[in-house]
Amino acid sequence: MIIIACDINGENSDALARAVAGAGFPVLRVPELYHVPGDSPLWARLAALPEPLVYVTGLHTRPSVWLLRRHGIQAEVVSLREVADHAEAFAAIGALHPVSAASCETLAGDAAARWYPVIDRDRCGECHHCLQFCLFGVYVLDADGRVTVENPDACKAGCPACSRICPHGAIIFPLYQDPAIAGAPGVFMSPDVAARRMYYTRTRRPCPTCGRTEAGVGGEICAECGRAKGARVEPDELDDLIAALDALPGRRP
Repeated sequence: MIIIACDINGENSDALARAVAGAGFPVLRVPELYHVPGDSPLWARLAALPEPLVYVTGLHTRPSVWLLRRHGIQAEVVSLREVADHAEAFAAIGALHPVSAASCETLAGDAAARWYPVIDRDRCGECHHCLQFCLFGVYVLDADGRVTVENPDACKAGCPACSRICPHGAIIFPLYQDPAIAGAPGVFMSPDVAARRMYYTRTRRPCPTCGRTEAGVGGEICAECGRAKGARVEPDELDDLIAALDALPGRRP
């Protein structure tokens, strides 16, 4: 089955769906699955489809693979962001799926614009930094002690902060403009000094590299936490801001 996400990047996918079905492939048109709620019955219907499955999407391959796997779906992914045009996408589909009985069906499902992280399990080191850093309760630990995105709609739209502090480049925001954060092939997000400092200030955890719990003045800068290794200084405006955010009602402890 060829699963084609509708309205990819704001464009209707009718032409591609018709071309694929016309070439002898079974086609199932669905909403862009990133925007489909986790409790939608659409996920169970897709998980019950016989393999092989090919998912055609306007998002990058890496987040799409992990989004599908989270819902028990194993599929090859053809990303329209990673091919030159529909002709190249058509060729990629043909290489992944045998020609069979042609059909074209549409499966409806509730879908509205959403913003939330997708975890690349191949890169996740289970450091729990995202869980400790997030102010909005997006992440929880599952029964096996693994970080999971349990409350995706609690995520603040447009915020990729947890991706910036992830030391493994495992947190993907598929709609973000930076290719490394959006999960583009061959590029991974490297945490910057400012983001790491914000993490250690937010969590008040000691740095595993330098052992410090507070920033100093002067001396060498720790590459892990961004704290200067000199003498201790009084909290600055960033420290005060993060402390104020932590004190807001309803925030995670």
